[in-house]
Amino acid sequence: MRIGGLGISEAAKWGETPKIQRAANKTAQNAMTDGFVEQIKEMAKKDAEKGICMDKEYLQLRDARMKKY
Repeated sequence: MRIGGLGISEAAKWGETPKIQRAANKTAQNAMTDGFVEQIKEMAKKDAEKGICMDKEYLQLRDARMKKY
């Protein structure tokens, strides 16, 4: 059996099966809370005032969130 041109084990390895995709979408939705999005917006405003993009503080927040989810 093939899924999207890949064998089943290869599709699963790359997260291309419906079950894996649903789980990934649920995890991503849980990670992107309103509070987290607001934190990102505030950091973006501060960075814009400083004339920089993605300050160290933002990168640390993002990395911590990615580790959690």
